[in-house]
Amino acid sequence: MKATLQNLYATVLTNTNTSLFRWKEGTEYKTITPREFSAEVTSLARALQQKHGIQKGDRVAFIIYNGPEWHAIRFACSEIGAISIPILTEVSAHTLEIILAKARPQIVIVGNDEQRKKAVTAIASEKIMWRRAIPVIAYRCGTTRSLPHSYVQKIVSPDDAAMIFFTSGTTADPKGVVHTHKSLMANIQAVHTKFGIQRNDILLSFLPISHIFQQVADSLMLFAGASIAYIDNPLFIKSAFLEIEPTCMTVAPQILENLCHATKTKIRKTSQLATLAVTMGANKFSDSRMTRMLAKAINPILRPIRKKVAQKIFGSQFRFFISGGAHLESSIAAYIHGGLETAVWQGWGMTEMGGAGSCN
Repeated sequence: MKATLQNLYATVLTNTNTSLFRWKEGTEYKTITPREFSAEVTSLARALQQKHGIQKGDRVAFIIYNGPEWHAIRFACSEIGAISIPILTEVSAHTLEIILAKARPQIVIVGNDEQRKKAVTAIASEKIMWRRAIPVIAYRCGTTRSLPHSYVQKIVSPDDAAMIFFTSGTTADPKGVVHTHKSLMANIQAVHTKFGIQRNDILLSFLPISHIFQQVADSLMLFAGASIAYIDNPLFIKSAFLEIEPTCMTVAPQILENLCHATKTKIRKTSQLATLAVTMGANKFSDSRMTRMLAKAINPILRPIRKKVAQKIFGSQFRFFISGGAHLESSIAAYIHGGLETAVWQGWGMTEMGGAGSCN
């Protein structure tokens, strides 16, 4: 496969799942099929090219929450040869001014009025030194389908710039990291060889896609022909496991810590046997040799109980977590991996690397 986002998009179009993306609105889950998503990308690419004059090599900044819109913008840009620049939705006004001053986009796409106001204010800042108006447009799925005709696909090279990710700016001003099509696709393909995602896999996506970590995870699922379910509230994570029946999830360590605390509390209140089974499972990673030996002796008997507990928490299909972004305490990993019979991969990477650098 040629290493470009255009080829990743072509792979998405062959996806046979009836639900490519799903997300919750109110109490109901909405879905979009690969065919419907293709219509979104086509319509948006057409609007950017014909209505807004975006050409190959132009820069398109966007501030969009997790969901199909994020990927529609990324793929619409790649189809017309533009460079997409995702910006975290929680970005401060000051940081946004810095990012836009450095990025110099031809257009900014936002998802709601709050983001529009923030973008308009940032563009009016003295930091934006060049004398050119930058249009700010709102986009949601279904808002660009009325335009006639199609777009003209611009052929891109694997070495062409594809996306610019800005670092979080926690210790200094955010810096833009330019990624080519090849650098992004190389990371996606490498991660795929590690995890072997299949078409029936479902990723529960919660972390911001505009961060390189979640971008790789989402792109991995699209590359493998799998599907993605989005949640936008940490309070929905526990219910989403049973409602969506995902097979995997990318998390920050804090999410696993909260999950462990809630699970321990619930199990203690419901079953002493389940508490024993989970504790013994986690103890196989203990620093104490005697504790490990005892756990090894008794764990085969208790394993079915742990499996049942895990299914009640994560659903019947869940296989693994990938944790990244910070250090994961070994006791938390032991509780999830050993106590709840659910694999936990600890990932490490950098924006400059295109995502994942190592995983164990």
